[in-house]
Amino acid sequence: MRDRLLKPAIDHRRLGQFLTGDWVKNIPALTERCAPGEYIIRHEMRSYDYNYMSFMEETGAEYIGRVANWIYFRRKTELGQFDIFSDIDSKISHLNRIGKALAFGGFLNLGLGFINIINSYHTGLINLLASTVLMYALGRIHGKKEALEKDRNLYE
Repeated sequence: MRDRLLKPAIDHRRLGQFLTGDWVKNIPALTERCAPGEYIIRHEMRSYDYNYMSFMEETGAEYIGRVANWIYFRRKTELGQFDIFSDIDSKISHLNRIGKALAFGGFLNLGLGFINIINSYHTGLINLLASTVLMYALGRIHGKKEALEKDRNLYE
């Protein structure tokens, strides 16, 4: 249970396992029935960019939808492997984007928690707990980023 709550982001493997069932477009108002294992699902944290969407469609990926800053794509399994991030640098920049969002949320909750505790509001403890969880997730992201940088240095 603890690992499920403290994961910084959905793992592509787990997302794929979740969505290879009967439902592929499992984003609100975008559900569509399909055969299990018919599609490979990937997601990325990025702003909307028409050129990027065109590029992804050229690779055979279909835009499923968007939830907040997360963009979801799918591609038929029969077309082969589907990876959004082809090199280590793009993976590192993606982790940086996630890390910035987690740091913003963590520090915001930390500040709000201290302000609420000083003002004798009991909700400050909830903010501090949320800050702790977000900072833990930030640490996990940082660890993954360091491992990728170490791999990049090995291949250079």
